[in-house]
Amino acid sequence: MNSQSVITEMIERSKMRHLIFILITFYVTFSFSETEKIQLAADEWCPVTCSPENKAGRGILYDIVSEALKNSNYTIEYNFLSWARAAQMVEKNKMNGLIGVYDTDFPKLELTEPVIESKDCLYGLKTNTKLQKWTYTNLESLVGFKVGTINGYGYGDQIDQFKATEHGKLIFEDAVGDSAVRQNLKKLQNSRVDLILENQIVINYLKSQKITPDKMTDYHCMDKKKIYIAFNNMKENKKVIQIINQFLKTKTSSDIIEKIKNKYK
Repeated sequence: MNSQSVITEMIERSKMRHLIFILITFYVTFSFSETEKIQLAADEWCPVTCSPENKAGRGILYDIVSEALKNSNYTIEYNFLSWARAAQMVEKNKMNGLIGVYDTDFPKLELTEPVIESKDCLYGLKTNTKLQKWTYTNLESLVGFKVGTINGYGYGDQIDQFKATEHGKLIFEDAVGDSAVRQNLKKLQNSRVDLILENQIVINYLKSQKITPDKMTDYHCMDKKKIYIAFNNMKENKKVIQIINQFLKTKTSSDIIEKIKNKYK
């Protein structure tokens, strides 16, 4: 092989290596820069899930999911709706996931590992004479009272089943639409209901914001329940659930979650 052929071959090899380098660089850059949008739905249940305008942030669960996905190729689109509407959008595969559910709420949706836990309590006013000598023993002991709840919320199998009975329909009154928690607080203040059934974390937060009625107290708290993120069967959700669960299992996640909770106190 003459010297000219050698030089030509070297040039061709150099061109080929350069082309391969460009293709690899393009592939790596494209792979790592491409992001996929995940649409998550929630209602006002602050500090668990808060309005986008809330100064402290969008809520404990939103912040935890954001932390879990921050090094992934997924970005969150936050959709703030009434609870019934949010659930409908996720169940119909119009959005990916629903933030802040109990394990029995949506049997057809897939849950992450439990994210936080809390309990629902019955709250009333100390000034309500009907409550002054009353003690909660079981759901039947609520007969004769009007209890404020929220349309579409799950409160656990036992309460949900009781709500559907004839007695339950007379006892429980659902708030509908946006700001349902605040609607129920107003009903309590105006004596339109005797009690409200609400999450303890939510009420403690609202107390700190001086939004709850004066002389409101808890009369009974139910057992603690775990709170999850629920996803439908859209193809990308399997990977998202896996990433969130991996984060929740890390040694540092409990410290991160505690810092997020403290942000809303």
